[in-house]
Amino acid sequence: MKKLNKTLLATFVFASCSPFAMAVMTDSAGTLNGTVPVLKASAAGANHSVAFGNDHHSGSVDAMSPGDKITLSYVLEDLEGDTDSSTASIKWFTTTDGVGANKVMLSGNDGKADYTIQNADAGLYLGAEIVEQTSTGVPTTGQTIVINDISKYDNSDNIPDGPIVGGTIGTAIVDSAEPTVNLIGKADSKLLVGHTYQFKVWYDVNNNGKQDAGELDASANYSYKWFFDGTSATTGTAGGYAVNGTDNKDLVIPATNANAKNVFATAGADGVQGYSLKVDYTAKVKSVLKSSKRK
Repeated sequence: MKKLNKTLLATFVFASCSPFAMAVMTDSAGTLNGTVPVLKASAAGANHSVAFGNDHHSGSVDAMSPGDKITLSYVLEDLEGDTDSSTASIKWFTTTDGVGANKVMLSGNDGKADYTIQNADAGLYLGAEIVEQTSTGVPTTGQTIVINDISKYDNSDNIPDGPIVGGTIGTAIVDSAEPTVNLIGKADSKLLVGHTYQFKVWYDVNNNGKQDAGELDASANYSYKWFFDGTSATTGTAGGYAVNGTDNKDLVIPATNANAKNVFATAGADGVQGYSLKVDYTAKVKSVLKSSKRK
């Protein structure tokens, strides 16, 4: 073997000891980030918005009603193409005022893009919340979108404004002196002149004919008229509707025949004696009440 040239050997030694020949890693320059995920009601929709639809399974087009399926939809905007996981964050809830009072989460419906309205929801406002999120990339989370009243969220959808109506409705006519005694269906009840009678309507969740604790008053969603049924005691004067001034109010029965026309325009010599009381009530139409968008 030939001996290495001393000059060449020295060159090898210098190169191996030189810092310019070593591989050196710098400190980190940070993390590569994509864009924040954003939800839109449609491709051309506003940022941080969603859309709702109603299949009107109940047959009602005037309001949300038990049996209707409400669907939440959206379009994810994520420029990197990360995997959407926003649906998993959906939560449905109800409130008593459409703003946030007495909020109750509808357990068993988390992560579902649709909710079927139940009888127990009657009289309440339906709300939903969803988090803008992906399961890949970074950042994975955007904003949390909360809609307290989906009926007023978008005035272009097919969901009429207002609370859920329908289901089982309970009604009662009571003497204000005995407010727990329902006079409806009791033909032998003796109504008294000089007394005040009230009409009560509520969402009878358990369908027992009584307004139990927790069952909501429905009077705000109904209009009603008083009706004097049958004929008067001796003159046989035909009954009919009470004067318009008594609509949607407690009915104060005059104590004298002379004042009977204050509540029944065609009252005769008997005043209102001999008649029975009925109430003609109707659910208020909500479809004409669509408002501007309100979150």
